[in-house]
Amino acid sequence: MTLPAGVETRFAAETPGAPSPEWAKTTYGSAKEAEAAVDLVWKAYEKGAKARGEDRKIAPQPATLEELKMMPEDQRPKFKPSELTVDGKTMPYFLVAKGRKPEKGWPLILALHGGGGTQQKLTDPHAWPVNTQEWQAQMALFERSYPGDAMYFIPRMADDNDGRWYYDYCQTFYDQVIRRAILFRDVDPDRVYVTGISEGGYTAFRLPANRPDRFAAACAMAAAEPMENAPPENLRNLPFRCGIGENDTMFDRIGLARRYFERLDALQKDDAGHYVHHLDTQANRGHGIDYKPGPEWMVKYTRDPRPKTITWTVQKLHNTLDLRNNWLALDEVPSTLPAKLDAAIKDNTITLQADAGLKGKVFLDDTLVDLDRPVKVILNGKEVFNGVANRNLATVVKTLESRGDPRLVYTAEVSW
Repeated sequence: MTLPAGVETRFAAETPGAPSPEWAKTTYGSAKEAEAAVDLVWKAYEKGAKARGEDRKIAPQPATLEELKMMPEDQRPKFKPSELTVDGKTMPYFLVAKGRKPEKGWPLILALHGGGGTQQKLTDPHAWPVNTQEWQAQMALFERSYPGDAMYFIPRMADDNDGRWYYDYCQTFYDQVIRRAILFRDVDPDRVYVTGISEGGYTAFRLPANRPDRFAAACAMAAAEPMENAPPENLRNLPFRCGIGENDTMFDRIGLARRYFERLDALQKDDAGHYVHHLDTQANRGHGIDYKPGPEWMVKYTRDPRPKTITWTVQKLHNTLDLRNNWLALDEVPSTLPAKLDAAIKDNTITLQADAGLKGKVFLDDTLVDLDRPVKVILNGKEVFNGVANRNLATVVKTLESRGDPRLVYTAEVSW
């Protein structure tokens, strides 16, 4: 099996443009053929990324904490941060590891520090000492308290004048790091996590609840969010934990956390086996808590990249609207936000409940349905498709580019 020459050319291009419509005509007659095509496309994607220099845009493979401690002090590599730049914003960060790499690759943990924004209007966006100190505290927690056998991405706030971890440019930073770490740092795509403290904890609510297909689990600490910022219904397939002091009353953090997890309790009661969650209310503590148990709980979970049920509240995270969630995608920005969808796959039938006017696609492969048989789609009680969904190259390329994740690549699609 070979790929059209245009596939490798596309992946090597800085601005590839629209994919070739001809690739939809390259079809695969069996699950085995489609699986082989996915493998070839992934290798072409990796080759193209190297041609663009993506492997040089992430910090080198780090020595583990244990390896560093075994080195004579005068032979240890100089410990300094790497940097990423997006839209004129620069984010210093450390890529660090501890323990041994698991057989399937390193878990990757995004660890976001506390602090926030200053009102001083700094000309140097990294000059506020509070964020620098919180970044250093996150590094100390990595060494002393966080779980081993994992790789950590520990960034410093890119702009102290903004003081937010969920802004659009931050989302781009995270996406770039995750993509490059999967490609070039032997990270297990099914074990990517996000945790954060205080200001970082707010985004540990928002990011997974608005990007639930990217993470295996998440843990917020000393933070809470209103439900409209981090829709709890989106956490159907993503285990979520929050650690918070019972006396953390500023901004009603403890109240927000309790109400949020009461909602998760109700969702789990109606959907046994989903909405795994845990609220750790720490007695006699305020905004400072024990940060050890949360990440230890989080890393026990592995992402299911093929859930059979999805609940999706579609909304913007800052100004960015992601039009894909696992195997569901919208064709265009909804006229009204937030928009609501529920989807389930049973046998070869996809059942959708969606707000009026929404149009999109269901991405499929042979682990979700039997593509050798007709597929049926029922939208709001009405059958809108009943036929064969062809395995094809265009869908493989489209879904790979969308996430840069080999476990979220699909081989067929149906419009609804």
